[in-house]
Amino acid sequence: MRRIRTEREGAAPAEAAWDRVSDISSYRERNPRVVDGGGRFEDANGGRREAGA
Repeated sequence: MRRIRTEREGAAPAEAAWDRVSDISSYRERNPRVVDGGGRFEDANGGRREAGA
């Protein structure tokens, strides 16, 4: 994964935020069983299901 530039390192705030968002979404594409925080999983095509189902 590429290194994210922070605002302190000279990235504009919006650019730094977009870098974080795009890294999270690309991580989720590569790792389809990422928990979304509510005990649910998202499969590769974006469908959600309950954990343990």
